[in-house]
Amino acid sequence: MQTRIKAALCATLLSAIPLAAADSLVADSTVLLAGETFQMNYLTETPASQNIYVATVVDGNLLFLDENGGLVPYTAGQPTPARLKAPAAGSYKVISFTMPEGFYRNFTFYKATGKPGSDLLAAGNYDAASLRTLSVSFTAKPGTAGAAAVNGGALYAAHCSSCHNEDPTGNLGNILKGTDPLATTAAIKNPAGKMGHLAALTSDEITAIAAWISHPRFDCH
Repeated sequence: MQTRIKAALCATLLSAIPLAAADSLVADSTVLLAGETFQMNYLTETPASQNIYVATVVDGNLLFLDENGGLVPYTAGQPTPARLKAPAAGSYKVISFTMPEGFYRNFTFYKATGKPGSDLLAAGNYDAASLRTLSVSFTAKPGTAGAAAVNGGALYAAHCSSCHNEDPTGNLGNILKGTDPLATTAAIKNPAGKMGHLAALTSDEITAIAAWISHPRFDCH
């Protein structure tokens, strides 16, 4: 609970701070489609005497980027991992990754300057004037995931109902395992299984089927 409160407080404070020209977070794009690569840099015109911390909030949990760009949960009372240690003036890559299919959400990254080796959110350990934010949206490929999500019931009816029944809640053939897209994908690719005929389905279509199995609406197919 304490972590979530601090995460919410941090997000509230950060969202009110405008970007400054001398110190900023810059992304190659702030709206990305599936399969596109995202890179975010930290730019500064002056050297920093303290460390640079970069964080985001995922499912209510505050996570910080470490020196390797990995995500580390915030722990009150423990040293917060810094992304950059007292960097000189210049441009620094803080994170880069290719967006996978089926990953559609918004993130806000938060940057702050603070004391090395400290619990950043403890009183007096970060510079409130240094707080910066950058919002990023990850969206579906046009005509694929968006359409598949709408037609999850139709896809299930066409490819799954003959073996698993029109109503998946009966769990015929353990169909409810299909609420996990990874489990469905593994079943399709299993050479000893009976679902090889579904190998032509895209990962977006599999994700749509899984979503429909989790919350079936029998008026949509």
